[in-house]
Amino acid sequence: MEKITIFEMCRCGHFGGESPNSMHEDRYQNGHGECRECNCNQFTWVGFVDSNGTPLSHDEIQQLAKERREELAN
Repeated sequence: MEKITIFEMCRCGHFGGESPNSMHEDRYQNGHGECRECNCNQFTWVGFVDSNGTPLSHDEIQQLAKERREELAN
């Protein structure tokens, strides 16, 4: 099974926040300022998605969080 990377999606449709390839400038926190790809002037989180922008289900997010906790514990 391929490992899913979790991304944060902005209402403008571009990645932002703490996503590995955030398209938003840094402001108060990483990836929470203006978008580098469009006229969006502030990152507004709408959900978690995979690297293709496909929304992740609640169960997928919970599984990823569990895996991350286990990684950090080791």
